[in-house]
Amino acid sequence: MNKSHTLKKFQKMEQLNICDVLRSISDDKALNIFNTIALSNDSATIAISRLKLTRKQYYSRMSAITSAGLVTRRNGKFFLHLVE
Repeated sequence: MNKSHTLKKFQKMEQLNICDVLRSISDDKALNIFNTIALSNDSATIAISRLKLTRKQYYSRMSAITSAGLVTRRNGKFFLHLVE
């Protein structure tokens, strides 16, 4: 991917809304999910049982974190969204 294509891609992306970001990680469970993704050595494949969350708790928090733009999902795995 060349620089001009990358620049156009970033120009199309919305700015992260600080309120959405803070709201998405404001509870301990969501922050724990975010930290698990951030500290993983490779792409994050998270075991819900390891986090001691129900499926609903996990997916609702992942939805909020993803919608806020903190993480992206590629090929079924979660990655931190790089903000420059």
